[in-house]
Amino acid sequence: MTKRNINKIIIVNYTMYAGGPLVLSALCAELRKIGYDARLYFVPAFIKGKVDYRQYRKTILKYNLKILYKEILYTLFHRIVRFSTFRQQGRSSMCVPGIKIQYLPVFNRKRTIVVYPEVIYGNPLGAQNVVRWFLYYNPFANEKEAFGKDDFHIAFREVFNPSDLNPQKRIVTISYFDAQLYRQYNMGTREGKCYILYKGRNRADIPSQFDGPVFDSNMSQMELVDMLNHHKYCFIYDTQTFYATIAAVCGCIPIIVLEPGKTERDYLGEGEKHLGKAYGNTPEQIAYAINTRDELLKSLDFSDRNRENALHMVSLLKERFGEIEKDN
Repeated sequence: MTKRNINKIIIVNYTMYAGGPLVLSALCAELRKIGYDARLYFVPAFIKGKVDYRQYRKTILKYNLKILYKEILYTLFHRIVRFSTFRQQGRSSMCVPGIKIQYLPVFNRKRTIVVYPEVIYGNPLGAQNVVRWFLYYNPFANEKEAFGKDDFHIAFREVFNPSDLNPQKRIVTISYFDAQLYRQYNMGTREGKCYILYKGRNRADIPSQFDGPVFDSNMSQMELVDMLNHHKYCFIYDTQTFYATIAAVCGCIPIIVLEPGKTERDYLGEGEKHLGKAYGNTPEQIAYAINTRDELLKSLDFSDRNRENALHMVSLLKERFGEIEKDN
């Protein structure tokens, strides 16, 4: 009997407008550009443990139908402002052009690859062919049951790679940048400091008080852009966030606050640069951030690199799961 090839790639995602969800949406769009049937399956929240897993099973059907209902409204009435906001910039990872949505967890298990980000515990879709894409550090390093023994592991960057799971250092980097949303519009004077906590919010060295506004998922993206356009310095406690790049784009000098005892090399993979950013509040680092900002801005056209990385992703998947049919 002839073996039937893989013909679909489902990428599990969350609708939040943030780095990880946007990258997952961008992967979907890039795979579709090169001819593959890639789709996004949205979950109400990332599943971070057994309790979340049980809650997911209770609520997922209702959530799927809610997504479908909103998409129908958007399709029928997208010219009306109140319905267009569902996919509006700054609202949802659904805004990435070129995506397609998988509305229900119904698919051929043998012919489908499911890609989970590292924050998903277990295998909620019951997939047979599972990929774990590490967009950040492994949150389940001490929970062996979080991933399946036959899961295929790929890292977004070398610094996030779990060497015990991916000793081959398979790396796929897909990037997304919204140049219409993130931009510098204040070309005049700036003063003062602002702060970004985000994934660094639980650090022991966080000050008890700040002398400027703080972004920690408490602002809209437009409010964040406004903050970064009116302050001279942005002190960032999340050492791996793309918001540091966004700060530089908006004309604010991003200063990564180093963890005690660490240097910039602890946060970068081999050969990686930190264009437009200061690692530590020193005159030398701040001068470096200012002097390399133009080079950073030029590097934000990801189209060619994204295509190359999407092709690389497909080649890795073929090595593991066999031939993948293109979408006719």
